[in-house]
Amino acid sequence: MLRHAMGFYLAIPGQDTRAIQLYLGHKYIQHTMRYTELRPERFKDFLHD
Repeated sequence: MLRHAMGFYLAIPGQDTRAIQLYLGHKYIQHTMRYTELRPERFKDFLHD
């Protein structure tokens, strides 16, 4: 759980995906991509003022 939370913590401000991969010890980048795909910025255009 802690490693999963750390992945999101690093991805939200936009840290480099490869750096997150190395930090978390993922063998495949696809595992790390899960965190970057869920960043809140992906939804910024959904809301209109």
